[in-house]
Amino acid sequence: MSLDNLYSLCKPKGKVIITVPHGPESWTPHDDAARHYRRYTRDEMRDKAEASGFTVSELFTWGFSLYSIYYRLILERLSPPVVWRQRGFTKRLNSFVLSRLFYIDDLFKGSSHGRRLVCLLSRP
Repeated sequence: MSLDNLYSLCKPKGKVIITVPHGPESWTPHDDAARHYRRYTRDEMRDKAEASGFTVSELFTWGFSLYSIYYRLILERLSPPVVWRQRGFTKRLNSFVLSRLFYIDDLFKGSSHGRRLVCLLSRP
């Protein structure tokens, strides 16, 4: 869905939260498996949002420190289909443990090294 479509669906004074992959230089086969089309810089995301009519209330990176370590040491070494096929108890346990650990990354919110861009957009 494009930002123009989101804008047309959003009520006046409504808010939209989106996350997109950050850092074009960080493209990996996992982006292909996740069906990402591209990775964005902060400036590109801000420009696209404003061109669609949104006001950017907040724009920050997330995923520096533990998520980046996890990505480089584990995800990049697995072939993407292995990651996406995981099922059952193991997947639930991994998700639970990682979600708790990734709270640490909130301490580094806004670092220029984060792997995700989080955008809070407002419709005037």
